Amino acid sequence: MSAGSPAASLWQSRDFKRYWAGQSLSVLGDAFAVVATPLLVLGATGSVVSMGLVTAMAMGGNLFAGFFSGVLVDRVNLRKLMIACDCARGALWGGVALLFWLAGPQIWSIYAAAAIAACVGNTFQVACITALVRLVERDQIIEANGRLQASYALMSVAGPALSGLVCARVGPVAAIAINAVSFGLSALSIATLRFRDPAPHADHDVPVRRGVLRDLSTGLRFIWRHPQLRAIIALVAATNLVVAARVDLLVFHIKHDLRQTDASVGQVFSLVSIGAIVGAIVTPRLRRRWGFAACFLGGGATVGVASAAVGVLTTPVTVALAAMVAVFADTIRSINAQSLRQECTPPHLLGRVTASWWLLTSSLAPAGAALMTALITRLGTAQVFLLGGAWLVLLAFVGVFTPIRERRPAAPLTQA
Repeated sequence: MSAGSPAASLWQSRDFKRYWAGQSLSVLGDAFAVVATPLLVLGATGSVVSMGLVTAMAMGGNLFAGFFSGVLVDRVNLRKLMIACDCARGALWGGVALLFWLAGPQIWSIYAAAAIAACVGNTFQVACITALVRLVERDQIIEANGRLQASYALMSVAGPALSGLVCARVGPVAAIAINAVSFGLSALSIATLRFRDPAPHADHDVPVRRGVLRDLSTGLRFIWRHPQLRAIIALVAATNLVVAARVDLLVFHIKHDLRQTDASVGQVFSLVSIGAIVGAIVTPRLRRRWGFAACFLGGGATVGVASAAVGVLTTPVTVALAAMVAVFADTIRSINAQSLRQECTPPHLLGRVTASWWLLTSSLAPAGAALMTALITRLGTAQVFLLGGAWLVLLAFVGVFTPIRERRPAAPLTQA
């Protein structure tokens, strides 16, 4: 690795390393919640449909935030906004834990916290995408995303296993409280960062400040005018129709069909996360060697095949291995899509474009989460996983006939 390479220069960036460490700790807390929240709902209600409703509430909050998060990110102080979002999420989930401890199971609080925290979390994630391009150079984006995703996945190996142990010994509420604390650590790390101001832009057709409605439409119009981004959004939205409830389905499969313990659920999720680590590490190399199309479409098809296998396998180890392959491929697909969006979008539009992206790709997710969990009660786990996997393979095949098939991404656009 040469001293002047993008990967080498990232090690010399103090701000990126602080950002990387803070967000990794936050993801460790999120990994606790990924296991604890479904277990908390399942323990309180005994219903997979209730699990799906919580996920649908979160997806709905995420979808609602898409109408304003991009405008907010592009207009206000980025550091202050991210700190405020972390503090709000910490207070929400800390409040849920406190309420359960003092008053017993209060399922309504989980519904409310899931929706509001998802709304705030959407704003934070849009800000994170924008923050990255103010911390690193353009030729470092794919390396930075790969490094972030690798550490996130590493935290997701330890998190579920620890969460499973915590849930088994002291209950899921304690794991939710740990997640709340992690948001405070993230806020502290962000307070130390120095973001570059976005470069002056020549896009006088659509100024940054020209009314909220105009700002909302700016991101949508930019995506529509970029052929690859437009095609990717359509495929990702259709994908989210069946993958929105994947965590709920996997937890239910392990607990109900395979009759495993809470600790076993955490161990399976830890094994699954290894796929994300490997996927994040190899993504930059695969992108350079194979190009965008092979990584994105090939990853989507592999997710479909592996997801179908999860439903028909009958031991925790084989289920974990199949899910690991699915997460490996999905990580490659996701990093490529995110990096392409960052590379092709002018910095002063990135918040609005990212929010519009998530608004469109999440449009079917709430209905998908409710639908897939409801179908399990009618068709059974194996059939639902098989249907979902077949749908994902079909979408990858359709993508071959769209602008996504180009080996290299389109040149960056400078006009909205």
